[in-house]
Amino acid sequence: MHKNCDPNEIPITTCAFFKECISLLRPEYLQFLFKRGQSQVYRYAEDPATAPNPSRNPLDRIKVLFLRLEEVGRVDLALSGLKFLADSLGMRVLPKSAPIPDKDSMEAELLDDLPHVVNLHTAISEGKSLHEVEILAEKAIRELQEDVVMYKEKLGK
Repeated sequence: MHKNCDPNEIPITTCAFFKECISLLRPEYLQFLFKRGQSQVYRYAEDPATAPNPSRNPLDRIKVLFLRLEEVGRVDLALSGLKFLADSLGMRVLPKSAPIPDKDSMEAELLDDLPHVVNLHTAISEGKSLHEVEILAEKAIRELQEDVVMYKEKLGK
């Protein structure tokens, strides 16, 4: 868990997030950061359900962008943006759901791991960028997780 991060006290809406940011960082800082006037910065903190002139804040706009990328089949690009944001805090992004095995048998699922592990090891031995190695590692880990899910299903758990 990140320093000063209590999950029970984290704002759960983007408007609550901006309200906290205004309180902690002062509106002048947000004006400078987003190149917007004070009234616009305060609108970011308004609840769109009750505000007379709701305005999409930057987080809402990023979410719309990610959803649009998903619609056009580029979840990978949206995920790279999300990972970029998480990395700034030393965090990682993980899917909420368990991976779904993509093979019909345990043996096929186990064999499906090998190319991903080989690709990872090849990238490391060839001195590829850390970013590329991390992406390959995540793919290999995901494949291994599929093995565990299928094994649990086989055991009836």
